[in-house]
Amino acid sequence: MIKEAAELMSEMLNAGVKPSLRTFSAMICRYAKAGKRVEAEKTFNCMLRAGAVNLTLLDFLKEHSSGSHQLINESLIVMLCKADQLDDAIKEYSEARDFGLFCGSLTMYESLLQHCEENELFSEASQIFSDMRFYGVEPSSNLYQGMVRTYNKMGFPETAYYLIEQAEEKGLLFDDASIYTSVIEAYGRLKLWQHAESLVGNLRQKCTMVDLKVWNALVHAYAASGCYERAGAIFNTIMRDGPSPTADSINGLMQALIVDGRLDELYVVIQELQDMGFKISKSSIMLMLDAFARAGNIFEVKKIYNGMKAACYFPTMHLYRIMIGLLAKGKRVRDVEAMASEMEAAGFKPDLSIWNSMFKLYTGIGDFKKTAQAYQLIQEAGFKPDEDTYNTLILMYCRDRRPEEAEELFEGLLNSGNHSKAEKLLGAMKEAGVEPTIATMHLLMVSYGGSGQPEEAEKVLDNLKVEV
Repeated sequence: MIKEAAELMSEMLNAGVKPSLRTFSAMICRYAKAGKRVEAEKTFNCMLRAGAVNLTLLDFLKEHSSGSHQLINESLIVMLCKADQLDDAIKEYSEARDFGLFCGSLTMYESLLQHCEENELFSEASQIFSDMRFYGVEPSSNLYQGMVRTYNKMGFPETAYYLIEQAEEKGLLFDDASIYTSVIEAYGRLKLWQHAESLVGNLRQKCTMVDLKVWNALVHAYAASGCYERAGAIFNTIMRDGPSPTADSINGLMQALIVDGRLDELYVVIQELQDMGFKISKSSIMLMLDAFARAGNIFEVKKIYNGMKAACYFPTMHLYRIMIGLLAKGKRVRDVEAMASEMEAAGFKPDLSIWNSMFKLYTGIGDFKKTAQAYQLIQEAGFKPDEDTYNTLILMYCRDRRPEEAEELFEGLLNSGNHSKAEKLLGAMKEAGVEPTIATMHLLMVSYGGSGQPEEAEKVLDNLKVEV
């Protein structure tokens, strides 16, 4: 009878007639009771294609069907994952596993593990993968790759590499170089460079030519810890054996010097590379500029910047942000204003970060008029002042002996519900030698109480008692 029913339903589908949910459910239950799992799964897939499956249906089947719980549980887990209800999916899986209801199918495990990786639930992914292997379900190529990435993010590159070797033993070869680079990067974070080199060595034995991304990952692994000599040795190997190094390879070499604090050697390395015929890219130049900016070397930063202009490199907002920030720290007012004008002439408008740099500059030199003008321009541009902006302004008002205006800013923050920012500004006022008034403290206490934070309000009251 099951055979005849299946044939009839097949005819309905071929004729474009969509069977009811009750018909589909009856077929699944009959197949499950007869031990015909494959046929039950095919029927369920028909339901999926027909759009006849939803979470309500699966919950109903789970509660009322006898004999098809395994398929229904798995289907429910898959559907929960697709509906982005991962917590419910994991709970459903855990309950079914704890009661020994099923071992699970590859489809279910793939769905669970994929969503665990996407949501960075790495420990859960590791447990589910262990369950899958325990029950004898063989991972697919995609699942192996996903778990390699997961173990690398967990800081277990040895386990990740072991999975790669297992997959290769089963004839699963990975064409995506990122699988190997992720392991090398994980080794690098743990300073296990010999393991990383061993991985590349094994690849060289298996491949005619190792992908350049793998070589670059090894260079960057050494560079992250400032191991310039080893990074240079890998770079030389790339030049000798191929493929030809790229800008990313050169950046790795430069990053090693930067991390090791050997900025004075950057020009020497660049000259050597140019002598060998390499063109220094804009990304490499920006790497140098960032490094000298962090070191506060205005002379070298301006030198690099002028060189970029001479080479007709089109500036970016990031470049202007670095330049203005550094020049402002050095209180180079004319240079800052010239750079701001140049930026606007190039079609860029100052962002809040640039305005904050200029705020600090004008406040530092005591030019409160320009600070106030800049603040007005921020408001006109539609920017919402951040904590850095308010701190700079409140310090300006305090140094200018205008505490009333500083307190007005403080009150404005409280009225907008920014308690944490207001408290930090309160600290800034005290550091500037301006003690908040009782009215200000009372405002803070009332604001906390009105927002449902009585404990914080009590702390303010206690501080007020101590000061009184």
